[in-house]
Amino acid sequence: MGMRRVEGSVARAVCKFNEGATEMISILSRLYVDISYTTLHLLAKKDEHRLKAADAASAVNARRRRKEYAGQRRLNIRAEEARDGNVYEGGEH
Repeated sequence: MGMRRVEGSVARAVCKFNEGATEMISILSRLYVDISYTTLHLLAKKDEHRLKAADAASAVNARRRRKEYAGQRRLNIRAEEARDGNVYEGGEH
């Protein structure tokens, strides 16, 4: 494995966690790699995918928080009902 390949791999890892396509273009130019239309197109697609994945992850976290809140609320209601006894008896007027 050559030094250029190692540098490219490190650059990709850094880009994944930082700026995405803009940082990748900057690193490629520092490595004296020609940036073609195809490269720009692929970088744009990668950024789009990265943003969609981030949105999906945040939606999953929000859904989990709502579910935890609803579950805790149910537990609180059940505990209150157990403490207060039967407060409603159906059929009695």
